[in-house]
Amino acid sequence: MNLNKQILHIVIASAVLTACQTTTPPPPGFGIRVTHERIATQTTMVIAGKGFTPGGHVTINIFSFPRRGDIGPLAVTARPDGTFERREAFAFADAPRDEQFANIRITVRDDASGNAVSDNFSAEPYLRRRN
Repeated sequence: MNLNKQILHIVIASAVLTACQTTTPPPPGFGIRVTHERIATQTTMVIAGKGFTPGGHVTINIFSFPRRGDIGPLAVTARPDGTFERREAFAFADAPRDEQFANIRITVRDDASGNAVSDNFSAEPYLRRRN
C-alpha cells in the first residue's frame, strides 16, 4: 500500500472514531438534586438538575422504589438555562417497622450529550411504618 492510501485510511479511521463518540464532557455544575415533600398521605419526589443541554430531552429512571420496583423512563425537557425539575407524587408504602429496604437509585441522562448522573438515597421518606 502506498503512503497516500495509508494516510487516507488513517484519516477515515479517525473520522469514524470521532463520529462514534456520543458523549461530551459534562459542563461544570452538571448534576441533580433530589428532595422530598411529605404530606399526610404521600411524598412528592422533586428531581432537579442543572448543566443539561438547553431545550434538550432528559430521561429519568428510578430503581428499587419500595413496593413498586423500577419506575421509568420519565421524560422532561431542560429549560433554556439547562435546568429542569420533575415532580412525582407517591402514596406511602406500608411496611413493618423492622423491614429493611435498599436505597432508591435515580439515574438521569441528558439525551443530547449522552452525559448521565446517578444518586442513591434512603427509601424512608416514602414509607409509612407500622408496628
